[in-house]
Amino acid sequence: SKGNEQESQNKLKRMMVIMDSMTKAELDSQEGGKLFNRQQSRAQRVARGSGSSIKEVNELLLTYTNFAKVVKKMGGVKGLFRDGDMSKNVNPSRMAQLNQSM
Repeated sequence: SKGNEQESQNKLKRMMVIMDSMTKAELDSQEGGKLFNRQQSRAQRVARGSGSSIKEVNELLLTYTNFAKVVKKMGGVKGLFRDGDMSKNVNPSRMAQLNQSM
């Protein structure tokens, strides 16, 4: 429905604003959320820079961590896009799992 679509777009925009407040090193880090867990001042700085709360920053990091776990279980990004079509490489139950993690 239109309401759900608008809500999803707004959530995505918020995530992008939060990520825009992260440094390149933070975005590219293999450690993901662990980096922020070890240094809470990072989450505070990102929250201030993005006009969001520390809770929103932590929720984004948790979403990313969960998404990364699901993608890894599915054979990684290369496994998802093998032959150029993700729908051929992911069964419906796995796709539902992927959608839930986001």
